[in-house]
Amino acid sequence: MGIAASELCRYVIRPTLIYLGRHSATAESLLLGIAASQSALGSALHDRRGHGLYRIAEPRHRALWDDYLALDPERASLVRGLASQHAF
Repeated sequence: MGIAASELCRYVIRPTLIYLGRHSATAESLLLGIAASQSALGSALHDRRGHGLYRIAEPRHRALWDDYLALDPERASLVRGLASQHAF
């Protein structure tokens, strides 16, 4: 059983994008579409080909941290806050 697209957008995607200072309707649609295509909005989370709704593979996850977030300490701190759920 997955999550309703409207609820995923309203309670997860939109607040996260706003928190990161990256909100737009286009970004919402893109992230919702990717979650739908990668994990059927959470219905396929049992498939362990990657992390979470977006099925991010371990090498990609490391590359995002090493090649992107490590170069932007403020954004890395925001993402760490999300990961530890301090922001919500």
